[in-house]
Amino acid sequence: MIGKRYLRQCLLEEFVQLEPYKVCNRGVTVCRDPRCSWVCRHRWAAQQRAAIVQLLVYLDPPAMFAGNLSLHRLASVDEHRQARKVFMRCLRECCRKEKFALKIRCFTHAARKDSKGRSWFRGVRVSDLIYGNVHYDFVAYATTRATLPMVADTLRNCWRSAWNGGATEVKIDQIRSRRRTRRFGAITLTLSPQLEDAIEQAVRYQVKDIQSVHIGKKKLWLLARNGIEAVWGSNGFWADRSFRNLAKQYWDRRRDAAPELDGELIRWEAGESDLLKNLPWADREE
Repeated sequence: MIGKRYLRQCLLEEFVQLEPYKVCNRGVTVCRDPRCSWVCRHRWAAQQRAAIVQLLVYLDPPAMFAGNLSLHRLASVDEHRQARKVFMRCLRECCRKEKFALKIRCFTHAARKDSKGRSWFRGVRVSDLIYGNVHYDFVAYATTRATLPMVADTLRNCWRSAWNGGATEVKIDQIRSRRRTRRFGAITLTLSPQLEDAIEQAVRYQVKDIQSVHIGKKKLWLLARNGIEAVWGSNGFWADRSFRNLAKQYWDRRRDAAPELDGELIRWEAGESDLLKNLPWADREE
């Protein structure tokens, strides 16, 4: 009889790397494989963020959304893949019935959550990957007018049907410029951030780049090399535009807007700085 702890350990190894590489081990100049090492994953996330932000700024769609899809059950890699196929098929059918077009791009994340009363095994808590911590953060945009309740109900119904009515959860919010109030002593200021800043902040969190991941607390797993796919979503998400060209246009625009940033800071954000190798990316906890 297989023990529950051994079963969880086997399931854990299907999804993530227990001992990932800190830096690239392939000997290439620039590697952007999210499964290779922590530095390579950051380079991949930086390019994904740059291309998506540039796309949304250029298209200026009627509505943009960000959120996550999660589940609370034991599921294998094959079950995840099958559920994603059902979800995308159901999403296309629902969009056709509701007469709105939604393009979505999902990123697979396996998060580590710290909670009291749980023990770690060799620095790895095998239980917290299984129950709901393998989730998909997504960025979506509508090419026609669509409201937040309409999109939220559609995603919830499709995600629930993909898991045969099992315990699932969908969190979604609309990306837009929100007015914020800040109090500085006796002075109260009302700030209205630009829409591009709101897009940048939302996408940065969804792809989990270096400024959104708590490196010291090790909040993120590195996905297994032959496991579940790191990214998936709608066909035509890039709207007939080249991914590489979008990322290049983003970095060129950043350099033109702030020439003083053209240097180590830009290389840091793009994942090309040598300082990344000195960070405690994959140091195992004892």
